[in-house]
This record gives sequence, structure tokens and C-alpha cells, in this order.
Amino acid sequence: PGSPQKRAASPRKSNVLAPHVRRALRNGVASGALKQVTGTGASGRFRV
Repeated sequence: PGSPQKRAASPRKSNVLAPHVRRALRNGVASGALKQVTGTGASGRFRV
């Protein structure tokens, strides 16, 4: 709620965990704990 001006001025919450999740996926693939089935980097599908 609140006026549209106040809502537009408030900063949006960004996903602060995203960099940590991406790093964990890359490290999991590098260590062999995860297998990347499709995609590159932190995008795609992973299997345990």
C-alpha cells in the first residue's frame, strides 16, 4: 500500500543469495559432486 509515488521510489529487493548459489553450483561441478547435464556456467540442469 501507499501512494504510487512512494512505491516507485522504494528500491526493489534484489536476490542477494544469487552470487553464492552460482558459485556453489560451479564449485560443485568442478569438484565432481554435481554433473552439469545442460547449459553452461551456473545456468542449465544439474544432477547429483
